[in-house]
Amino acid sequence: MHQGLITPLRLATIFGGVALAIGVLWPLGTGVWLLADASADSMPQPAAVGVVGRTLGWSVSVSLLALIPGLPAGHVLGRMLAHRTASWWGCALTLLPLCLPGYAVFWCWWQCFGPESSLGAWAIKAQQIESMRQGILALALVSWCWPLIAWPVALSRVWGGSTTSTLAALDGAPAGQRLLLWFRGILPAVVLGVVLAGVLVATATVSFDLAQVSTLAFELRALDALGATPAQLIWYSGPSFLVAILCTSAVLVGLFTVHARTHPALSRRLVFSGSRIGHGGVWLLLLVCAGTVLPVLLALIRIGRPDLVLFWTLYGPAVVRTLGGALTDGVVCGLIAGLLYIQWALGGRGIRVLAVLMTAGWLLVGRLPSATLAAMVTGSLNSSSLGPWLYDSGFALLLAEVINLAGLGCLIALIVAGAEPATRRRVRSLDPPRLAAILPGLTATVLLAGVVTAVFSLGELVLATRLGVPGRERLAMSLLNAMHYQRPDTVMIGLLVLIGAGAGVALLLGRFLSGRLVGVLTLAVLCVGPLSLVPGCSEAPSGTELGTSSPGAEVPHELVFGAPGAAAGLFRTPRGLAVDQRDGSIYVVDKTARIQHFTSEGTFINQWSMPDARLGKPVGISVAPDGRVFVPDTHYHRILVFDDQGNELNRFGHFGTGPGEFVYPTDVVFGPEGEFYVSEYGTNDRIQVFDGEGRFLRTFGTSGREVGQFTRPQAMVFSSDHSELFIADSCNHRVVVVDQFGQWLRVLGGPGREVGRFCYPYGLDLLPDGSLLICEYGSGRLQRMDTQTGAVLEVYGSPGFRKGRLREPWAVTAHDGRILVLDSGNARVQVGPLP
Repeated sequence: MHQGLITPLRLATIFGGVALAIGVLWPLGTGVWLLADASADSMPQPAAVGVVGRTLGWSVSVSLLALIPGLPAGHVLGRMLAHRTASWWGCALTLLPLCLPGYAVFWCWWQCFGPESSLGAWAIKAQQIESMRQGILALALVSWCWPLIAWPVALSRVWGGSTTSTLAALDGAPAGQRLLLWFRGILPAVVLGVVLAGVLVATATVSFDLAQVSTLAFELRALDALGATPAQLIWYSGPSFLVAILCTSAVLVGLFTVHARTHPALSRRLVFSGSRIGHGGVWLLLLVCAGTVLPVLLALIRIGRPDLVLFWTLYGPAVVRTLGGALTDGVVCGLIAGLLYIQWALGGRGIRVLAVLMTAGWLLVGRLPSATLAAMVTGSLNSSSLGPWLYDSGFALLLAEVINLAGLGCLIALIVAGAEPATRRRVRSLDPPRLAAILPGLTATVLLAGVVTAVFSLGELVLATRLGVPGRERLAMSLLNAMHYQRPDTVMIGLLVLIGAGAGVALLLGRFLSGRLVGVLTLAVLCVGPLSLVPGCSEAPSGTELGTSSPGAEVPHELVFGAPGAAAGLFRTPRGLAVDQRDGSIYVVDKTARIQHFTSEGTFINQWSMPDARLGKPVGISVAPDGRVFVPDTHYHRILVFDDQGNELNRFGHFGTGPGEFVYPTDVVFGPEGEFYVSEYGTNDRIQVFDGEGRFLRTFGTSGREVGQFTRPQAMVFSSDHSELFIADSCNHRVVVVDQFGQWLRVLGGPGREVGRFCYPYGLDLLPDGSLLICEYGSGRLQRMDTQTGAVLEVYGSPGFRKGRLREPWAVTAHDGRILVLDSGNARVQVGPLP
């Protein structure tokens, strides 16, 4: 071996091994240790047969439906790849749908056909909203994953899969026979595409979460939200390890098969006339526009012009953090890919085998569900005394994202190295090997791997949610909250950022690479990249007490009760808090659609469930002066009234925009003469007033941002003399003050994160001294404010997981000298004396 080769090759091998030990062996070893140390009795039950069947049913159905657009698109794309000037924009067009994740496509279609539309209104009244929601989900998933069918078919054509049918056409065979021969030639590619699409659909957690469809990934996320330990999550994810092994094996076998079967001479024979390519390109453009561009445009038209200034005011720091995190991920993954490229390009047979094994290791851990990967990283860091510091520094999130994406970078390294012409390798072997000789390929590998992994990291959600530093959230988390809680402006701008970044990478892949390398590299991106974009909803990390991003005034917390879980006294994302003013007992409603009743000291009394919960869960709860419990049954567009034992006393309202009808009611507050006020959002965004028997009296407010308008009025409270009503106009980031007849008086606050401004005020209550206490879902804090001037008197809390900190607080109330805060993101109630 030449002496000049030893140093760079050895360094690449050593540093590559260190990276593998940190990113692969350490988390996997921790997972094995956690399972060995856990009690068998503590492990969760296997998934129900119905859940498994539903997951398989959706995966198979969507992947087969994707054949309808995928087969003809692959036929057209195969022609374009063989044409040097058309391959780049054919590549860009077929990658663009994957830049807009399936959950985003679903959300865009839902904005067009949701309850606010005539079709959505009909579906609700005809009790077909669930069927319509699932139909839109199927459309969105097909629009998302059809490129996974098209690309294997296209590459099969380039490899010569259609040669038999071409020869049959020259012999004058009937059209039916030619079609059969063509399909037999591409059958292996079709099977590969169906498998890839099925795996992608099965792991699309957020899409199924938004559509309220229970699948395996959905159940894993739910188990995580209920406070499962890392060992329990890893145990429950057992089948996913087998899937990851099969997926890794298939990708590597496919990679070397591609390298062995690609014949440039054959590709040159597949060049077609420019007119035929042009016609096919137009058809492909129309397909992409119909499945990806159209829903975005329709949603944008319905929503109107997004407020860029407001978006930057609230999310500018999150955008900067997201871009910075993506850049860091790209740099690290690019360096790992570069080390692997050096091993492959300069090493002998043994080093190349080692490089393949390293790639397999990165692919294996990267294909695990994000919740499982986060659990393994959490368990790894918990074993270290530096764990809290590593969380607060952002190392935990960086490590998890690199593990998730490094496999894609390693594949790019192998592909770039393998695509080098054999003659060039032979010529280079005649001279003393030098690092400078492989510098062009090394540079291309680092840049491509870095850019591609950086873009895919932009849409990563579950890792950012579970391992992100409190107070330093990424943009993806804001997007999910905005989808859940009807903030379309935020969603649209965020999606445009993702589309723009992804489209840039698609053009980069197609414009600057040769047709042959475009094919194999894009197939690798399709095999691995979209799975890295599949996010899931998740709550606070379990099994550890994390630090916080910055110290601040603590929320009073002499009493804290609740934790993640489904048992009595535990919560899953609680979203409603109320106190019975007669005895101080506490009611909480959460995303299991349970209403739990506690004593004033947090001792569990009893619980009951809402009668229906498939379409969604309540987002508020109130207790009348006589002790009746009013629950806005948000997604069923009605108000239910219970006694303290859970017996239903009354219900009123139904879907609609007329007097006495509701669209997504959120809160109930009681007036001075026995009447009660109901806030609602969606189409109406108004306040309706009813008498004590539930008869409609009057209404005020419309949807918008101006005087007399609201955007998701979330909570209300009367002044002590009932002369003024304070309304948390949450998505306008302000508190509106009106009289009891709806006459506009003044506005407190406005959008922003500085003191005196609000970021999604979700809860409020009046204190005995006449000041107003507001909790901000978006900023994780409480502000006490003068009700006349808007001057801030005190600020309590900052984002975090420890007691005295807040994570997405949903409601606040005061009683008997104490304040109670519903710390929704931490699944608990914090109670303390009034400051």
